[in-house]
Formats: sequence, structure tokens, C-alpha cells
Amino acid sequence: MPCIYELICLPTSVLFSLIEFAETLLGLIGYRPFRFNGPLTSGVLTYMSIRDEIRDRARETPPRLFFLPPLIASVAMVREMFVSEEIMEAVQPPWPATEEGRRLAQMRAYLDGWTEGRLITVADLPYRKPKATTMARIDPVEDEVFDIRCVDPKPGIRVLGCFADFDLFVALTWNQRENLEDDKAWRDEIERCKAAWRRLLNPYTPFHGASLNEYLSNFHPV
Repeated sequence: MPCIYELICLPTSVLFSLIEFAETLLGLIGYRPFRFNGPLTSGVLTYMSIRDEIRDRARETPPRLFFLPPLIASVAMVREMFVSEEIMEAVQPPWPATEEGRRLAQMRAYLDGWTEGRLITVADLPYRKPKATTMARIDPVEDEVFDIRCVDPKPGIRVLGCFADFDLFVALTWNQRENLEDDKAWRDEIERCKAAWRRLLNPYTPFHGASLNEYLSNFHPV
């Protein structure tokens, strides 16, 4: 068996081949490595990097990201979600006994449905989706911004964020649907979401997958 010194002295091309081989083996047993998507890596694997960054934001005093498990503690968590302070303030009970309070409670129910791993509908094409779609990619697609569409009660709420990895979503902004009636309002909200990502997780970029199957589990494409 080669010693550590012998491995270090291997040519770079051989080291990269060994890394790729190890990644393949890990994939076969269900382990997913995390890729640093910043400009300095040239494809080199960095394990746990973006998760560590997210955890750091959640451990700050005061925290800038918050882990959001299902509200009912006995319910198993399947997908992971971290949320910004503005979303955490909106989805924490108690809610006022008003129409706005009912809308925020339903917003939390939609987010819990996501973390509980319920079957959801997801649209990959921003302008081709049924009205009841749960989650959708937003134009422009290269920004990797998705929204969770809280459609009940009408007119609904939209929660915008980005994937950090498979089944790991970072929800950053939210707005009432009636405030997003035109293209400019949507562009402003998307830019607000992107700015929040940069502020919290720069230089990491949102996760980019070849298909929706690389983003999340237990979904139905629409």
C-alpha cells in the first residue's frame, strides 16, 4: 500500500484521476461530495465546504441563517432548508388572528411540506407551469433562483431562494404575490434574492445541476 509521501509525489494528472475514482466509489454508496463553485478551484473537489459555510452563518451571534426543521418535532425531516432572518421572522408562531396571520401560517406549512419530503410538483421551465405548481425555476434560469409557490390562500406568497446542494435549499426572500404583478417587480425580487446570497455565501455560487433529479428528491416534474 503506498505511503502518504508517495501519494503526494504523484503527478497532478494522476492525483486528479484518483480523486475522480474516489468520487465514483462514494457515489455508488450514496455519498455526495460538495463542489466549491467559486472561480479559484478549476473543478477541484472541496468536501463539505458550502455546508460548513452555511453552518457558520447559522452559528453566528446573531445568526444570519436559520435551520428550519418541521414545526411538528415528531415529523421526520427528509430535505434540509436554511432561511434568512426575514423569512424566519415570518414563519415563526404565534401568528396574529388576521388574514395576514393565516397567510403566514400557510407559508410555514408549505415550507414544512418541503422539509418533510412530501411529493411536490416542480417546474423547470419558468413560463410553462400549472397554477398549482409547488416549486418553479425563475427566469433567467442561469441565475439558479427558484421559488416555493404558496398558492393558498389566494393571492398567495412567493418564497425565493437557491439550492446549495441536493435536497438543501436556502430560502432568502419572500413577498406577497400581489406585489409581484409585473416584470420589474419580479426582477427586483430576484435581484434582492441574489444579493442576499452574495451577502451571506460569497464566493460560493448556487448549485447547478444537469437536471431536476440532481436538485431534489420525491418530486413530479410539470
